[in-house]
Amino acid sequence: MRGNKVIYKYMIELVRPLFDSFIIEKWETMLESNHMNHSPSLIMLDRVIRSIAEDEGITVQELGMTVHYEERIHYFIDPIVETEFSDAVNHPLPTYDNQLATNDTITAYDENVVEVPYDKVIEMKSKNFLESGNTFDYYHIRDALSKGKFTIVDDILTFEIKSNKGNKSVSAYIEDWKSLAVDNEISLLDDYTADVLDIITIFYINHTDNNHSWLTFSSDQVLNLKNIQGRKQIEDGYQTNFRIEKKKEIMRRMDLLSKIRVNTKNTYYKEVEEGSDKIHSVRLRESEPLFLTKGITTAEIDGEKTGIYEFVIRPNEFLASSLVGDNKITAYIGQKILHYKHTTEKYHKRLARYLDWRWGTTYNNLNKLTRIQTKIETILEHIHYHDYGGYPKRVREHFESILNKLQKDGLVKDWDYVKELDESRMGRHHPNWFKEYWLQQEVWIEPPEELIEIYNTEQGVGLLSNFVRDQQVIDVNVSEDSIQNSVVSSDWDIKKQEVQVTPETMKAIRQKRRLSLTQASKEIGVPRQSLSRYEKGEVRNPQKNTFKKFESWVQKNS
Repeated sequence: MRGNKVIYKYMIELVRPLFDSFIIEKWETMLESNHMNHSPSLIMLDRVIRSIAEDEGITVQELGMTVHYEERIHYFIDPIVETEFSDAVNHPLPTYDNQLATNDTITAYDENVVEVPYDKVIEMKSKNFLESGNTFDYYHIRDALSKGKFTIVDDILTFEIKSNKGNKSVSAYIEDWKSLAVDNEISLLDDYTADVLDIITIFYINHTDNNHSWLTFSSDQVLNLKNIQGRKQIEDGYQTNFRIEKKKEIMRRMDLLSKIRVNTKNTYYKEVEEGSDKIHSVRLRESEPLFLTKGITTAEIDGEKTGIYEFVIRPNEFLASSLVGDNKITAYIGQKILHYKHTTEKYHKRLARYLDWRWGTTYNNLNKLTRIQTKIETILEHIHYHDYGGYPKRVREHFESILNKLQKDGLVKDWDYVKELDESRMGRHHPNWFKEYWLQQEVWIEPPEELIEIYNTEQGVGLLSNFVRDQQVIDVNVSEDSIQNSVVSSDWDIKKQEVQVTPETMKAIRQKRRLSLTQASKEIGVPRQSLSRYEKGEVRNPQKNTFKKFESWVQKNS
């Protein structure tokens, strides 16, 4: 329990060499006055220390300090300390009045803050395909934003991602959404917000080299990548001086994204009510922001707060580690997706994203991009196209026009029905033709040549198959025969596994053999942190070589 002063005192002693004496004294004062729970940094320290002890399979009192732990503690605690004890840090954060900022407003706090110059944005605008996030959770959080899948639970906007077996993968919620500066927040859960999320991750992937880097990010950068025209142009194509309405659209959505939190861990225990035999089931939920912010510049227009104009931002550890570094899980998306209108062309956006996700996640299994073959009903379900109304003929025409548009814009090479349609089975003489015949038909869609060339030539792109590496995260609507066949024909056939490799299996075997994470990871031949994160479910789709080592170890010990 966090109220245990003995444990807190030990934790403070453990990290005393790591922090300024001023901070240690603050913590000790809070401890003496029983105000531990009033300090965000002390609460986070408790979480981190307990997490490290849990990883090693020992108690907090048995934990000693190493360089590895030192880095981990600083990573989580330093940003909170900077905010909580701004007078104790060497480089206090600047503060901003609520006003429109210029491009030189924010200066680097340290060497890890990256500012993207105009010419780099222009270079990105010249590319037809850009590298973006592609984990299972990232895809579905973006999907929830675009389709408004958040629901109100206990007066909180909440979204849960579930696997095809019904197990919860991750949940997210929007913090304090009713008190945000703008009205009608639910209306911002749309494809435009999904664009902003994509653009932030695109900038982070393309302009940072480690998952500890911070990125200076502004609404002007979003508008440029969305190909919105400003009233002034500089640096050979970089647009500025945008209309206020355009800025508002971006700032409101940046404000919303800064409020999203992801639940990272649930802890369950039983507690006996004092003075009685009644037992309560207690669940502790730990969460962290989807994006961490170091400095925020908000905007006021005519005295009314509009939203975030610019901030220094970093994805949380789970998301950042999937965007940069050796374990990144990324794919390429067509820049045209960002240009489509979020009102009249939202289905174009969704279908193109779905296709790019499919191509990215299947590439690693075949080492090449191949055509996608799937049922029309599955596609419409993925793009959330449920407005059939009383005009099924128009739905068919719209669906075909969307694919034709994607082909024209270079997002697909070609497409067609797998089997030639039997027009005699459709029309007013067959009342159920739409659901019983047309929706059940399959189409094939080929990736564009440019995308194939990018995947074949680019080095270091993190590509993992979310469909086949962990059967607990295969999407319920993505089980087409073409995907299954492609897996069978590859050199890594998941169907040949006799023992299913899961985080639970790995942890159970390790604990049964009474091995620490360090001992087990050495035996398996992987870094200790890789095993730890997999057991905790933080990495659901490990690299191919890592997964093979896990598989070999599980089969050997089963």
